[in-house]
Amino acid sequence: MKASSNNIDPIAINLATYNDPATVTFATSDAEDYMPYIFKHPIFSDFNASLPGKTILDLGCGPGLLSKYYSDHGYKVTGLDFSENMIKAARKQCPNCHFEVKNVLDADHDYGKFDGIVAFHLLQFMERPQIIKLFRKISASLAKDGHFLLVFTNTCFPKSGCNINSSGMTEYWNGWKLEDIAPLFQKGDLELIKFEQPKLKNGEEPLFFIAKTGA
Repeated sequence: MKASSNNIDPIAINLATYNDPATVTFATSDAEDYMPYIFKHPIFSDFNASLPGKTILDLGCGPGLLSKYYSDHGYKVTGLDFSENMIKAARKQCPNCHFEVKNVLDADHDYGKFDGIVAFHLLQFMERPQIIKLFRKISASLAKDGHFLLVFTNTCFPKSGCNINSSGMTEYWNGWKLEDIAPLFQKGDLELIKFEQPKLKNGEEPLFFIAKTGA
């Protein structure tokens, strides 16, 4: 996949879009339709079974449906998202979770230590250097024997770059493939231990990656 032009900050471009109430509403509805298929997939169960404890960090948590799943299953959950309105929706979705308005790449922000770290539909909005930076922060934040679950789709738009989403807002997006992302784990101090791209019953074909801190 061809990388975007230099000096583009996808996070800055997407902030206005993901703070827009229409996008928050769409993201919530879309997650309600989509997430149950994720929850039923064996690789999601494999990830949960691999965790040494019950603390979860949800990066790019959006409106909070994944955080709510973990909270409902007895986990202590922290969720981060750069959109204030997404965090407002997440707090309504899951009052028992701890949410913060944070850019997940903020160099001054220490995540802390977690048994599991999850990032759903986050990497599409980043460039390679940002992904490597994110992976390094994740590697440093995994507890002993902890694991990282990465999930995203690469078919949301026909091309990478700036697109108009279903809410009529501009969205910067990358259609990353396995061969784009797999080499970045090692560069980001992570060890990729499992990958699948199943076809779910709703027709989606998301990419699932499970990783741990590299040796």
